[in-house]
Amino acid sequence: IQYERPEYSKSSNKFIDDFKSGINYLKNDPALMKLYLFLAVYGAIGIPSSEIMRMLFQSTPGLGVVLYGVASSVEMASRVIFGSLYYKKGLQKNKRIKISAAVHLLYAPTTLIAFMLGYPVYLIQGFVMRGLGQITYTMRSACVAKYLKPEMKGRAYSVSTLLTSLISIPVTILVGFIAEGMPLMYMLVAVTILETMVVYFMFVKNMKLFNPIYMMDIDVNDKSDDEIE
Repeated sequence: IQYERPEYSKSSNKFIDDFKSGINYLKNDPALMKLYLFLAVYGAIGIPSSEIMRMLFQSTPGLGVVLYGVASSVEMASRVIFGSLYYKKGLQKNKRIKISAAVHLLYAPTTLIAFMLGYPVYLIQGFVMRGLGQITYTMRSACVAKYLKPEMKGRAYSVSTLLTSLISIPVTILVGFIAEGMPLMYMLVAVTILETMVVYFMFVKNMKLFNPIYMMDIDVNDKSDDEIE
């Protein structure tokens, strides 16, 4: 077997050209571009939301860091359990986009309501919603990976990562600045409302546009369109 040494470009122009091609690829695919934009905005809001929840646990009598750690452990166990169930069962193609929309819409509001109702309810909500969130994340990642052209995967992911960072930084700073003069609970309510509006206007309103991405063959038990009821 003869080894051939790969040729690598020593110029930064190669990276710039690849990045530009990734941008052009997304610009020519509105569904993928809007999905990446939604994920960037949704993730940017989720970062300060998690921090606010952590601070609420630290500042609320009867809760504290230990109970927050227990809740985080329950959520991690949920992700493992639900992820394993999805790996074995999968989801029918025609149900993926609807389940994803429902999970995105319910995720933040139910977290807020559960926290208000008390710690036991928060644990149950965390176990269910984090598990469902893991399913939607795994399924979406697999669908996007299958949908992307093989030669464009790295380029599209690099653009997506940069987009997420560019949006996350100012959003986190802004939320932190506002939280300095607002009670944490009010801030959590405001962030929850904003997150729900983002899901509705950027995901739910574009479900038909995103549907071809979510219809990709990714599961062992995928059925053809004729077999799906």
